[in-house]
Amino acid sequence: MPFRFSSKTIPFAFAVLVILAYGLLVTRTGFYWDDWPFAWGAHFAGPESFLRSFLRVRPFLGPIFWLTTGLLPETPLAWQVFALVIRFSLTLSVWWALRNIWPDRPRQTLVAALVFLVYPGYSQHWVAFTHINQELIPLLFYILSFGATGWAFHDQARARPRTVIALLLLALGVFPTEYFVTLEPLRFLFLFAMLGAHPFLSRAWQALKLWIPYIAIWLLNAAWLFFYYRSGLYANYDLEVIGDVQASTLDLLTGFFGASAEAVIKAGFVAYAQILPLVMEAFPTPSALLTLALIAVTFALLTFYLAHLSTFTESVSSASPIRLSASKSAPDSVSPIRLPVSKSVPESAYVRDSAIKSAPESAYIRDSA
Repeated sequence: MPFRFSSKTIPFAFAVLVILAYGLLVTRTGFYWDDWPFAWGAHFAGPESFLRSFLRVRPFLGPIFWLTTGLLPETPLAWQVFALVIRFSLTLSVWWALRNIWPDRPRQTLVAALVFLVYPGYSQHWVAFTHINQELIPLLFYILSFGATGWAFHDQARARPRTVIALLLLALGVFPTEYFVTLEPLRFLFLFAMLGAHPFLSRAWQALKLWIPYIAIWLLNAAWLFFYYRSGLYANYDLEVIGDVQASTLDLLTGFFGASAEAVIKAGFVAYAQILPLVMEAFPTPSALLTLALIAVTFALLTFYLAHLSTFTESVSSASPIRLSASKSAPDSVSPIRLPVSKSVPESAYVRDSAIKSAPESAYIRDSA
């Protein structure tokens, strides 16, 4: 039998890749940009000072700074190591979230988590003191809320408490900072994808109904931001108020689609295209050669690991059966049966608890049916 890595080694692989990508020079990094005033405030005014200083900027962000600065010293090494922990936690959360949304797609979800881990478009990792608190911790909560939505969707017996958890995580992700308010439509798409066995219009309607509690939290945050920005308490960036919406509708749409296209191009193409030019600017210095060698060796090792990982080699059809809840009308004495799956149903389709009313409690559907 050929050698295989267990799926239990995946978190360890994440940790190794985080160190290779971000941690090799951790002892030579320091504080940058806004890190300095934040470190000064934590040292001389104490963690509680952040609760006051953020009242006129982002009131719900202050408690995050208060918590982290109360746990960590004001030293660059502590915060750079903490940045590695946060990066590892974010990758785990992405993997967990995607697995809960698409439990029958282990290979695709793992690759997506790996791409997230090494994404080159985010350049603020080393401005650790600032950006761990300002966006990475709220982003962690937001990603976990996506995963909790899938967690609730696939277990109807515990759907309500898990939905409450997802809503709380959403609140923790969206209220501290406005950076992630535009992520919420992704949840609708996730719900739409999980309802894959339904017709298109039915899927859209069911996804919309499941999305309503999350939209309520999102709208509550939008109302809070509207009130806060107009209350006179806010004292940060200047706000632009649109005077005549009717007259500027075309300009608004043009600006929106233009900005969206620019974001897609920069995040999807420029972020990756910049890697080689940045390295070649210093070529053939030792640092550039070592960088290219590290990329090549890491890619080779990762390829070997994925080629021998059980998640990539085991058939999805060997997954455990999906249990259906019993109909109240089904007699207790009915023996277990195997329900054939129509060939027209896609392999990834899910059967909801309410899909088969007459199924006995012991009925199973197997992927390989």
